[in-house]
Amino acid sequence: MIERALPTEAACAYRIATVQLAHLHRKEDAEGLLLAYLARHPQAETAATVAEVRWRSRDDAGAADILAHSPVTLTRKDFRAVGEDFADAFRGRPPADVKRAVEALLQAGIKPQSILELGPPLARSGAAAQAFELYALFSDKAPSDQRGGALFDAWSALRAAKGASAAESWLRKQLGPEPSGLVDRVATSAYAEGLDEALWDLFPDKPLDAESADRLALLRAASIVRRGERGARRDALSNELADPLAGWKARLARTLGLSGADASWEVQVARYLLGQGSEEELADEATQGARPCEAPYYLGVRAKAESRPREAAAWYRVALECRNPDQPELAWAYRAASRLELDSPLPAKALQAAR
Repeated sequence: MIERALPTEAACAYRIATVQLAHLHRKEDAEGLLLAYLARHPQAETAATVAEVRWRSRDDAGAADILAHSPVTLTRKDFRAVGEDFADAFRGRPPADVKRAVEALLQAGIKPQSILELGPPLARSGAAAQAFELYALFSDKAPSDQRGGALFDAWSALRAAKGASAAESWLRKQLGPEPSGLVDRVATSAYAEGLDEALWDLFPDKPLDAESADRLALLRAASIVRRGERGARRDALSNELADPLAGWKARLARTLGLSGADASWEVQVARYLLGQGSEEELADEATQGARPCEAPYYLGVRAKAESRPREAAAWYRVALECRNPDQPELAWAYRAASRLELDSPLPAKALQAAR
């Protein structure tokens, strides 16, 4: 069967043949076929299949080498496809095998951002424990600005593998007693993934760092409003943030130029989301730094919650006009506009304007 398929020169035929040979422990035959095909057709998918055959043969260093020195340079997009082969090779193996394979990839000089693309296919395949090993390894090695996302991904995988209690215990140990900026990044990742309960479960106590506490309050408010939640949790957050003198303090701060006379920007937005204040008041404050790009998303969230889909679409359009990929509100606005198109009876033209 293998020999009859090969004359087609189709990449899929060679992949099927070589993977079957690897299953039969005929590694040398599989390697010979693939390397010959790779020389004639230097494609990312062929390099990925060579790596899969080597992973199945427990040759982690060889798999890393072909991905690092492929005839065609592999991009992060290519690694997303490689992730499917990685998941096929490792989902039935011990989690420790994943750790060794990832360490080999790092030693071969492959960028961590590319290796992280191997995680989602593992998680989707049901190999949560294996995905946890990958993400946990990067949570220790990732740059500070990426560690929060890696920690959150590791927590998600561990929760699926061993339950919420084990995952929360592990994450709190990683965060330590004074997580500071890590709270921002973990909470932002939770909100982005729609795991709203994690905004409360992971942070039962108010963060000691004031900026982190304010950011968490904002994301909790946005979570409550976008889900239309009513009840004790919403009331508790509203009471925590309430200040009857907020309007007067804001005007005083603007008049005298005293930034510390009023609440932080995050608290002001959180109050607005919970119904404390008007669009005009928030717009007056949204003139500095990244605020003009952040505010429209949250204005859209409240408009949608108050059954004002046209206004929500308009605000999401404003958020998208900023086009700053480093700002999470851009991606959130795009997703919200897409959901609005699916859920709302608005005419097509009005909704397309928000895309």
